[in-house]
Amino acid sequence: MGFFSEYHPFSIVSKLARVAQLRDRRVRRRIRDIIAEELFGDAVSLFTLLGINIVGVLVGLRYYIDTMAAVPTFLWPFYANSPVAVAFATVALSTLVPTVGSGGRATETPVNNPLTYLHTVTFVWLVKYGLWPLAALNLRPEAYIGAVGKLWYWGVLSSHLLFVGLALLLPAVSRTSRGALAAALGLSLLTDFVSYGLGYHPPLGYDPGIVLPAITVGLSLLSTAVAGRSFRRLPRSVSSRADW
Repeated sequence: MGFFSEYHPFSIVSKLARVAQLRDRRVRRRIRDIIAEELFGDAVSLFTLLGINIVGVLVGLRYYIDTMAAVPTFLWPFYANSPVAVAFATVALSTLVPTVGSGGRATETPVNNPLTYLHTVTFVWLVKYGLWPLAALNLRPEAYIGAVGKLWYWGVLSSHLLFVGLALLLPAVSRTSRGALAAALGLSLLTDFVSYGLGYHPPLGYDPGIVLPAITVGLSLLSTAVAGRSFRRLPRSVSSRADW
């Protein structure tokens, strides 16, 4: 009986109706806020995530460390893209500690101008460099799968896609502004110039040519646009104050 009730036409219609609700932006935001509160709103979970991120920074740096000597020191933040993205995420999540540690809800963390800039830049970096390996590795997959094996290849892709998942939760605990979006886009494009204009791009097994730089610039634009749609705006009453 349970089998037939599960697949009863009215049951199927009800399930389809719930799926259709996901087209409503407000519904998606409520779901996002619930997930963010579960992940960030518990002190144990938050500190565990911070610890994982710190390990992620160190593991990511291992990929760049052998080539960093050839890069001017002041350009290192523009060179080690993925570890910098995770470092941004670590700092951004650390701003939730006072609220969560005092028993407050992560989604009710106070916001101000500096935090909008930090969280917006973090979002853009996580989305951009979460998706970047999909292009970088798949333009010439034989340069990686043949050299280091399929396990490394799939490990890099899957771990970087987690960047995107983390980024999509950040708007639940912060806001953005036009200034923050402009700053994030400007920094992202500056990083692209350092990578491909000056030639200090992440280590690759092939010449990036024109296609990869074009895709990377496209990701800068895309990730900023997604940030603009994902974050709610910082209220004018807050953005107009001198919070710096």
